[in-house]
Amino acid sequence: MSFVSFSEKFGTTELTIDATEVPPGVYTLYIESFDANSNIQSALKTDSIEVTVETLQLQFASELTDEEITAGAVSYTHLTLPTICSV
Repeated sequence: MSFVSFSEKFGTTELTIDATEVPPGVYTLYIESFDANSNIQSALKTDSIEVTVETLQLQFASELTDEEITAGAVSYTHLTLPTICSV
């Protein structure tokens, strides 16, 4: 599963699930542990995790309304600026 990643920590393995762009549905993740010191790679233990991905339904606290905003520009015919002092 492309939305699952593992990170080895001291004494544990961290599992991260990021289903941001995964289609909604139910997915089953199977995890098998192995003895790294053995020449034969056989599963010591198998676990499964069921992951349910749902679509997020956004709701607003109140009904949306239209507001009219009028913006304009002030017209100046004469503008006086303060004097800049030179040293």
